[in-house]
Amino acid sequence: MPVIAEKSTLAKPFLKWAGGKTQLLDEIEQRLPHGLSAGKIDTYVEPFVGGGAVFFYIAQNYPSIKRFYLFDVNQDLVNCDNAVKANVESVINDLKTLERKFLAKKNSSRKDFYYHIRTEFNADRSPAKLIFLNKTCYNGLYGVNRLF
Repeated sequence: MPVIAEKSTLAKPFLKWAGGKTQLLDEIEQRLPHGLSAGKIDTYVEPFVGGGAVFFYIAQNYPSIKRFYLFDVNQDLVNCDNAVKANVESVINDLKTLERKFLAKKNSSRKDFYYHIRTEFNADRSPAKLIFLNKTCYNGLYGVNRLF
């Protein structure tokens, strides 16, 4: 049986990602290798981390895991994760600036601001702008194909 941390200390995905696994964690838990709960597995490999729901769950509930290898084909997502890992305070400060500017707008101007930030993101690939777009876009889903 995994050790469950107190809810106040749990880390959760900071992005809502298409195909995210947060709602499936109970089902995933039932299908994890038996060696994991027995403490016999010490390495976790995630080939498509997305928002990281399974990673966060495994990291917080299975202390036998000592090495994590996280991958994704979406370079913007990888860059964002690395920025949060390396310099979370800078990302938070950039997000606070975006939030202040967004909330200062009237509702009718917020849409224009969103599209302005999206245009800037397409040029500079800023991790904070990725998070901002993810949190303010329709249904919280950030898309990269031609449908979005």
